[in-house]
Amino acid sequence: MGKLNFNNMNETIYKKALLDFYESNKHSLANTSEILETSKSLFSRSHFSGSNEDAIRNMCVNGEIIFGLKGKRPGWPAGILFNVNNFCICDITLPSNKRIQKFDYESFQSIEFGSAFFGKVTQIKINNNLITGFENFPREILLKLKEILLEAKVNFENEKLRIQSENERIENERKNAEALFLVNSKNSILDELDKNNDGEVDLIENEFNKLFSKNQKRVMDIDKNYIHQFVKVSNFIKTKKQNTQKIFESIRDSSTQEELEERVALLKNQIHSYELLVFHSINMIGALVSEDLITFYEIYESFDKLSMFNSNWENEVSEKLTNIGDKLDDLMYSIYNMEQNIVSELSHLSYVTQESFEDLNRSVTGQLKEIESSINTNNLLSGIQAYQLYKINKNTKG
Repeated sequence: MGKLNFNNMNETIYKKALLDFYESNKHSLANTSEILETSKSLFSRSHFSGSNEDAIRNMCVNGEIIFGLKGKRPGWPAGILFNVNNFCICDITLPSNKRIQKFDYESFQSIEFGSAFFGKVTQIKINNNLITGFENFPREILLKLKEILLEAKVNFENEKLRIQSENERIENERKNAEALFLVNSKNSILDELDKNNDGEVDLIENEFNKLFSKNQKRVMDIDKNYIHQFVKVSNFIKTKKQNTQKIFESIRDSSTQEELEERVALLKNQIHSYELLVFHSINMIGALVSEDLITFYEIYESFDKLSMFNSNWENEVSEKLTNIGDKLDDLMYSIYNMEQNIVSELSHLSYVTQESFEDLNRSVTGQLKEIESSINTNNLLSGIQAYQLYKINKNTKG
């Protein structure tokens, strides 16, 4: 349910009050036909013609004028016209640009009636301006009109308070509904990403370290320098996993649905890049020990382009994630850009599409079984490719 609007309520309440007043006092008031006839006769004189006549005629034709208080006839030096939102003082004795003056109904509450003869009014004072030239108008009618307009004002204020209260209720219900929806969304996402409910995001195991340890002697025989490089890769992936967990934990702190969706999208990108790193790192070791140096250097060069061997990027991210608290969004876009770089670079690796990959895959699968790994490289590769396809389709639709 949308909020109630009281912008037009003022018009509705005052219009009803004025129409009721007109129906009860028609004999003392001028209707729009009389106003048009009098203004046409009056303003047909050359020095009164033009914008003043047009203004009154337009107000009558457009249904703005409800009734008028008659001025002296036939000259009608002065009169009051009552519109939906205001009333107009028409005084042809004033300069041309002041002959029609509009006032809000607040001003009518302070109107003063002067020069009363036998209960009749011939002049009024409004905002300290004295206006004369009325025909003897019944004072009691004017006082009744003030009373009616004051009652309309009170009704308007009461209705305004009622609508404000109702809008507050609607707004509170909306906020409560949004809060409940947000809580349910968080719980659903957390359950999806942490199926065993141990408080940690579900990630494949980083078997790089196990394969590295298992093949350490073989790696040293090929080139001792690779030991240090592989340690850096190991630390990079380890820190990547820790940072992914921190972003996962930040989901619970999301304060809006939009913020929640942004953090979940960032987390899924993190998970995807983590899986890419694990997949290609274990293949890099597998390729080296299998002496498939073409594949090894293809992966190695991609890792080098990502500065995995000489960058503290993930450590810097980790430190910022630890200290940033509720200001995660300040870091989100820089993390997102880094993930895009990782995904973009590693997605271009072509060795997985070559015939030789089948031999490498069998070799790596055998080694993973020896270390009792739960990783199935075929399933991992299928998941990676499925996510990449999903992102491509999403970006295309977006």
